[in-house]
Amino acid sequence: MKEINIVRKNKLVGRYGKGIRFSIVVTTLLVITSIIIIETYVASAGAILKYDPSSHDFGDMCEGETDSTTFEIWNGGCCTLTYILDVDENCGWVSVTPTSGFSKGEHDTITVNIDTIGLSPGSHSCDISICSNVVGTFIVTVNITPSGGDFINITVKEAKQMIESNPKIVVLDIRTVTEYNFSHIGGAILMPISDMGCKSCLQKLDKFRGEEIIVYGESGVRSKIGCNLLARSGFENVYNMEGGINAWIDAGFPITISNVKPIANFTYTPKSLVRIDTTLDFIDNSTDPDGSIVNWTWNFGDGNIGYGKNVNYAYPKAGIYNATLTVTDEYGDPDSYTVTITVEKEEEGIPAFEFAFLIIAIASIILLRRRGKNK
Repeated sequence: MKEINIVRKNKLVGRYGKGIRFSIVVTTLLVITSIIIIETYVASAGAILKYDPSSHDFGDMCEGETDSTTFEIWNGGCCTLTYILDVDENCGWVSVTPTSGFSKGEHDTITVNIDTIGLSPGSHSCDISICSNVVGTFIVTVNITPSGGDFINITVKEAKQMIESNPKIVVLDIRTVTEYNFSHIGGAILMPISDMGCKSCLQKLDKFRGEEIIVYGESGVRSKIGCNLLARSGFENVYNMEGGINAWIDAGFPITISNVKPIANFTYTPKSLVRIDTTLDFIDNSTDPDGSIVNWTWNFGDGNIGYGKNVNYAYPKAGIYNATLTVTDEYGDPDSYTVTITVEKEEEGIPAFEFAFLIIAIASIILLRRRGKNK
């Protein structure tokens, strides 16, 4: 009877054992999933978005001026607060840094920058959304005032006459560095319009107070903003050259070109185990700070030349070669960069007939030894 009971018990265990193990696995997975869900909920529910202040009014500003302010974001609860900053798509004049972050209680400083170029006179407002477990809003406002000072519009012909008659006159180019280098009026001082909105930047022009100042841009649009900023800052005798540098060039007046030459650079692959007839990929990494590169000439150092931005080449002979890339910009200014490349011979293997002879010799020695032993 005991043996029969033991057999029945084993059959029961075999029948229900798999089901019991499956139930244990499912239960364990459910417990783990529940823990993860609970922890996630607690983390999001425990974090509390805090920020201060909730708005900033930049007050009265002139079109073209720039300014910035800051506010702080932190977690007022437990766990970790994650946030993302989203500027209203209609607020191209507002930017923020950083645009996202997280806090376990420490205060993060957010910088809000505004650039009023293109804003019409009147009040402007922008909402910056702070997206987290809840949504907050930081509000930016500014009032663009009409022209704060007087300036005089002049033609390019009048500007040329003033420059020729007054050696102390100040000619101010308010375009970008690239535009200035491409062509400008001889003796002109460069101050991009983006810098003129900065009050501390305008102080660099304080030594010219009292002098006549001619301001010009590309076509006459940005120069009006520059004149307005100068007039608002107390500069007198400010003149806007209508039509800008384009009208100056169309009139046939002389210009100056300040070209920055290109910077040649390249790499090649593969760099290891370069052997005869190995195809190398020569990749151009050259740059031109104020323009564009129009010609690439490759001297591989073995008498062969290649042309183009990126080229392929395989050296036919072993040796040490100085590969040189020369680039030229649109003004004809060149620059060169050289890299030394070592090309190795192919590894010489044992010729087939010598290898066969070696095998026969080894086999003969083995046979001779066996015969000696048999004797």
